[in-house]
Amino acid sequence: DEEVFILLDEILRGTNSLDKHKGSEALIKQLIHENAIAIIATHDIELTALQNQYPHIIRILVVYVLV
Repeated sequence: DEEVFILLDEILRGTNSLDKHKGSEALIKQLIHENAIAIIATHDIELTALQNQYPHIIRILVVYVLV
């Protein structure tokens, strides 16, 4: 199997909030299932709850930039 490094910025941009969250969560779970290495940038702070389900896999860095 080849190793792949994935960069995602704003998953499912342009969809409504609920669909975006559910779709983003499903995509992240699929990446975990595939043992993917990924960096994901998102404004969906609720996705950080996935760290509770996968504490040994997901590392979260939350950065707030105030302009």
